[in-house]
This record gives sequence, structure tokens and C-alpha cells, in this order.
Amino acid sequence: MALPDHPSFPQPPDPSVLAWRYIDTPKLVSLLLRRELHLRRVDLLPDKFEGTHPKLTRGLVLAQLTSPAPQGAGLDRETAERLIPDFVGPDSKFMRSTAYASCWRLGNHESEAMWRLYCGTSEGVALVLPYSRLRASLDDPTTYLGIVSYVDFETEVFSLRNMFNLVMHKRREFEHEDEARVVSWRPPPAELPPSIALPWAPEEHIERIVVSPYADAWYLDTIRELVARIAPPLSERIEPSPMGGGPYA
Repeated sequence: MALPDHPSFPQPPDPSVLAWRYIDTPKLVSLLLRRELHLRRVDLLPDKFEGTHPKLTRGLVLAQLTSPAPQGAGLDRETAERLIPDFVGPDSKFMRSTAYASCWRLGNHESEAMWRLYCGTSEGVALVLPYSRLRASLDDPTTYLGIVSYVDFETEVFSLRNMFNLVMHKRREFEHEDEARVVSWRPPPAELPPSIALPWAPEEHIERIVVSPYADAWYLDTIRELVARIAPPLSERIEPSPMGGGPYA
């Protein structure tokens, strides 16, 4: 079953572009053993602006509430000011606590910045597969995949017509991530877990496992042995990062 299309989840111009998931060793082991793709709750992601509105959104909502009917609500300014939190606050809090994300970087070349951010300077791997294959690997009806849009949270806004826009827009300071995001929404019970897992068969989907350019030779050998024991079909798809080689003569 194909993932549903959604206006908040734009697709890359070239679906064959590579998707990279930079992870540390424990996450790799968990993925291979459990055969699950883990998604983190949005309000627990490192960026505190995840799932929030840009600065100017408040002014737009105020203008809509005070605009004469039928286009607006026709409220006086004092009443509109009191109501703004009802329009801006709850949807952000709701999406932050009920949406889950798995973050991938798009690009046909690896990223030195991503190695440092997600794997440090010693260990870690990148899972690599075409974007189209990543999309085809997901069939949960509550899950979507698309590219993140980056905006200036001080001077720009995005549409309020769909709450998924809150989790598919980030500050422009994060543009270097070139992120594609798997997002899954869960209806809120009394308490939602910090992460969820989607069934995912790594042997069927992963094209390559690239080992960090900063890893020592023993680490590359260890990853090869580990993968051979847990997921043998993937053992032939492990390769060192070409960034780890020496300069040309």
C-alpha cells in the first residue's frame, strides 16, 4: 500500500535522490535486531522550535480575528487578543505531542556535517537508499514522507490550514540538513510514548551501509562482523566512507 499524498509533504523533484540516515552503533543494532524504524516524538527532538509557529503568526491570526465578517471574525481587538492563544497555542502543543518523526538527509553525496552531528568523530554509520525506495518501504496509513521546508521564523510564515505544516517547517538555520522526514501521527491517549516503531525490513530496503570516515579500521571490521551475524544479506553492502581516504598525490 502506497503512502498517501498530502499537501504538507512535498516530494523531491528527483525521487531517485539518495536518502541518508546517520546513526550510532546502538541504533544500528536495534534496527537490525528488531527490524523496526524508530520515530521520535516531535516535542523531544533537540530543536526547541520543532512544531511551533513563526513569530509573525500571532499578527496574522489577530488580523483575521479583527477583520470584518464574512472574511474575518469581526471581533474587537481586546477580545481577539484574548483568543489568540486558543488559535495559535493548542494546535502547536497538540502536534508536538502526537507526531513522531524519523529524519533523513537527501543528497547524492555524504555530508561531513551530518557525520559530526549524529555520529561524532569516531564511530557511526549511514544507511543509504533511494528516496523512492524509502517511500515504498512505508505502508502505515497514518504515516507520511516528504521534504522539510525551511523558513525565517522571524520574518516569514507558513499556512495554518493544516497542522502537519507545523512539523514540516523548520528554521532556515537548519537548511544544511536537507531533510526528508517520515512523520507518523497517533491519536492522543492519556499518555503517548517517547517513540514509536514501524515494521521495517532493513535487508529489503537498505542499499548501502557506509561507515564513518572518522572510524578506525577495527570499527569497520566490527561492523562487518556484527552485520554478518545479525543480518547476513547486508554484510556485502558495507563500505567505508570515501571521505576517510588520504589526499591525492
